Amino acid sequence: MRFIRRDLPYTILVVFGTLALLSYYVAIPAIEAVAGTSRTWVVVIGAFAVFLGALNVIRTHAVRAYQKKENWWLSVWLVFIYFSMVIAGLLAGTGSAQYKWMYAAMYTPLAQGVVGTLGLFLVSAAYRAFKIRTSESLVFFLGFFLIAVRQASIGPLLWPGFEIIGNWVTLWPSTGTMRAVTIGLAIGTVALALRTLARYEKIGLEEGGIVGGG
Repeated sequence: MRFIRRDLPYTILVVFGTLALLSYYVAIPAIEAVAGTSRTWVVVIGAFAVFLGALNVIRTHAVRAYQKKENWWLSVWLVFIYFSMVIAGLLAGTGSAQYKWMYAAMYTPLAQGVVGTLGLFLVSAAYRAFKIRTSESLVFFLGFFLIAVRQASIGPLLWPGFEIIGNWVTLWPSTGTMRAVTIGLAIGTVALALRTLARYEKIGLEEGGIVGGG
């Protein structure tokens, strides 16, 4: 039982994880073929995981609606919208006018509402973060201010230079910073993958903590 629950998943992880890493650094056709096949299976398994997640969401909200818990009508609405989108996609296709209308009329307003709500929290967080106490915070505030004014429609009307300076900040300092962050994340991801393959990282299969190393 221990082998099935812990050792077998780790063995599969180590084998296919090692092949996936080697396929990026070693040009061996056999390894690349096996790694490509494994990536295809990851997509298939991910699709099944999404399907099981959808079933879980439906079951959870169906139970909430049946038991008439607090705001149960929102659960009914969610299930109705879900099946409406699925049926429209299966019968008419995701490229049909009906499906696109449902997407634009249902999903887009909800997404915009979420973004608008998050905007309030971003403003609150920015107010706390942009308290100028050091030279670094001053540079951070100026960069944020220039980009924010550039994005606002009134910025270029107040002074055309806001758009020019904002474009420069976005193109050079911001792009360079994001590339450095991306490189750091890539190196960290590879290091985490190696630690996981060496069983130094807990990935949800262990019961007592870090396995294999100190």
